[in-house]
Amino acid sequence: MEPGCLRCQTWISDLLDFLETPIHRELLKLNNQYSSTQSLQLRIGKAMQPSLHKACEPLAVMVGDWRGSGIGHYPGIEEFEYLEEIAFGHVGKPFLTYSQKTKKPSDRQPLHSEQGFLRVIDDKTLEMVVAQPTGITEVHNGFYAANPTSCVVNLESIQVVTTVTAKPVEQVRRLLRIENNTLTYDLSMAAVGEPMQHHLKASLQRVKPE
Repeated sequence: MEPGCLRCQTWISDLLDFLETPIHRELLKLNNQYSSTQSLQLRIGKAMQPSLHKACEPLAVMVGDWRGSGIGHYPGIEEFEYLEEIAFGHVGKPFLTYSQKTKKPSDRQPLHSEQGFLRVIDDKTLEMVVAQPTGITEVHNGFYAANPTSCVVNLESIQVVTTVTAKPVEQVRRLLRIENNTLTYDLSMAAVGEPMQHHLKASLQRVKPE
């Protein structure tokens, strides 16, 4: 602003006059009400979250958001690294929801993603269905052992269905471990004519809720 600028002085005078008007005071009230409403909606949303279904209580330690990184390898491709986010949630029904996505560490471009559901059958066994946008769907049977702070889940596919254009995958094994708010997993597979062998390994930390 140039010293002595008549236009600037007039603008400042008009602004100061506006700050003293009833309209400005009403706008401040609305802003405060909006902030209070947003906070109230957040509290209500948390309060309305359904309780975890009794069938899923043994795996309560899995529920939440996880972030970390991993490394992958397989015949025919170069070894690669990735950043990863995993979320296990629930809607009060007898299953957990599962979502996963990875991206390149260098430019954060998306790599892979998958969605699924995990169903607890009893105090030892469970089932999981995983769908991938690459045209692959896995159906797993497995076993688990858990306590309030840790768990181990061992899954093996009983069927892998692929679309006509998807790469052939014959079998998948998933081993997941949680301990001290750290989630680690190993994934092995038989695919594209190769025998069952290790493919992915990752370590993720629990994301604390805001």
